[in-house]
Amino acid sequence: MLRALNEYRPDSLILSLRLPGLDPWEVLSRVRNISDLPIAVRTWSTGCRKRSAP
Repeated sequence: MLRALNEYRPDSLILSLRLPGLDPWEVLSRVRNISDLPIAVRTWSTGCRKRSAP
């Protein structure tokens, strides 16, 4: 991924917190070490949990 940042020089980055096999916080730290481009951090949920009212 860092190689792609150097090669393609994007204007911004959308980083998923659910990267298979990668620690997203480590990725974020490494990107910050080489670039100051804007980063949007994204996550998602696979379903809704029902909550009971108190």
